[in-house]
Amino acid sequence: MNFAALKAIFDGTETIRKVVVKIAMSEIEEQR
Repeated sequence: MNFAALKAIFDGTETIRKVVVKIAMSEIEEQR
């Protein structure tokens, strides 16, 4: 596997994780 593909996959998972965290934060805010 070449480096560019590996980096693209890592950037993708990083973005998804940020979105998940953002959704989780808004869920917590709504429960208050």
